[in-house]
Amino acid sequence: MTEEDRLAKRRAYEAARTHERAYSERYYPLHVLGARAAEVVTPEVMAEFERLKAATEAARLAWEASRRP
Repeated sequence: MTEEDRLAKRRAYEAARTHERAYSERYYPLHVLGARAAEVVTPEVMAEFERLKAATEAARLAWEASRRP
């Protein structure tokens, strides 16, 4: 595996992690002055959380596997 492939896998992992974090903050915002209210968490939202977690984990595992000799 080339260094370029490893970097691509790392970027994919970072993108998945960022997307998961942004989605999470939409429903569980940080408590700071002037923060917007959290949106309602529905079963569909929970399913999307699980999908994003799985995608992030798959990207992390692919990236870590690419780092091994």
